[in-house]
Amino acid sequence: MRVTFSKSKIKETFLFYYSFFLVILLLATVSFGNPNLLYVLIFGCVLLFFQPVYIIPVYFISSLANSYFIAGEGIGISRFTGIILIISGLFYLQKNSNITNRKNIFYILFITIFIILSSLLSNTGSLGSLLLFLQYFTTLVILSQFKNVNLKQLSMLLVFSSIITILVLGFTLRDNLVTIQAERLSTGDDVNVNRFAMMLAQLGAVLFAGFLMFTKKIIFQLFLLILLLLDLFMIILSGSRSALIGISGAMLIILVFLLKDHTKKIIVPLLFVVVFGYFFVDKLEQMNIPFIDRFTKEGVEDSGGSQERFGIWKTLVPITLSNNPLFGNGFGAENVIALSKENGFGKPAHNFLVDLFLQTGFFGVTLFFSYFIYIGKKIKKYSSEPLILIPLLIILTALLNGVGETIFPEKLFWNGIALALLYMNNLKPGIKQ
Repeated sequence: MRVTFSKSKIKETFLFYYSFFLVILLLATVSFGNPNLLYVLIFGCVLLFFQPVYIIPVYFISSLANSYFIAGEGIGISRFTGIILIISGLFYLQKNSNITNRKNIFYILFITIFIILSSLLSNTGSLGSLLLFLQYFTTLVILSQFKNVNLKQLSMLLVFSSIITILVLGFTLRDNLVTIQAERLSTGDDVNVNRFAMMLAQLGAVLFAGFLMFTKKIIFQLFLLILLLLDLFMIILSGSRSALIGISGAMLIILVFLLKDHTKKIIVPLLFVVVFGYFFVDKLEQMNIPFIDRFTKEGVEDSGGSQERFGIWKTLVPITLSNNPLFGNGFGAENVIALSKENGFGKPAHNFLVDLFLQTGFFGVTLFFSYFIYIGKKIKKYSSEPLILIPLLIILTALLNGVGETIFPEKLFWNGIALALLYMNNLKPGIKQ
């Protein structure tokens, strides 16, 4: 029997492997610190100029931690991949001028006008955060317009990209994972521990989504579950409570939802999670992890970081309520840091809602949350579609991570919303594809 392949199928397959190769090249660039590999990576992304969808995986991975995926002198590689994605996306929109998601564009336009005014009238007058946000929003609007995307292929690319990233991180940190150092786990002194943990939580979200999506591939599911446990182990060794809350809370929410509405389909994956989770926790209890106390109730209460955060909240919130409750101190973390320094702290509030209020006041909180509610309602319409799990878990993990981190100005959070809009623009509500 003769097997024939269409040109479009061959092209899709080639682009799939080429896109995955760029992620490998990204990881090699960071691991070896070779500037020549960076040039090859940038050129490789440019070659996908007329296929912007296939730039998304390397952009997504490079956006997870700017302090880790750097191109030298502190410049994040996501700046390059993001700019290439934006320019190629604009050309795509020029060829496909049928505008969709108009309400989303209206929301983004309104928020953009607000943060521009807020930045210009801020305490410091700094525009650094504004410029970064304009890039996030441009990427979000462009991705929300992509049509006729092979979502299954894109989902597989995101899952495989997360797999190879976790494997590379595990190999890089293999000595620390075996011997367990007294210091919190990170890839270097220049890499912020909490940002590193946030990256791990996001990777775990994609792995867990893949675990739930590929239910007919038991061996692959088990492989993903093992990698997910490795990911959780690295988060624990990083000492980041908020990252652990983010990924574990998101997984629990999704499992409860699926158990309620899709009991028969979720029962086998749930058994895997329970069995592997039991042995994982049992093994953790036997290990002598120096800072495991950080994850206990007493550890949270006694932690210097927690006490400082509570102190910042108790001090800066009343000041903002007295001085400018409607519009806050100005959009951008630098404005909160400046206010914090004036009052003897020097750090942001490290909380999604508190930081949002300190920066933008009641008006900004209302504006942003009205947009988040709008996105949540849209996602709910597609809750029967398994593919939506990837962006949904990314967003949930980031939101719950925001208990102890300033998540709302982070690129990884807005990338989750951008992916959700892209997915929803290529799905039909209530119809499985």
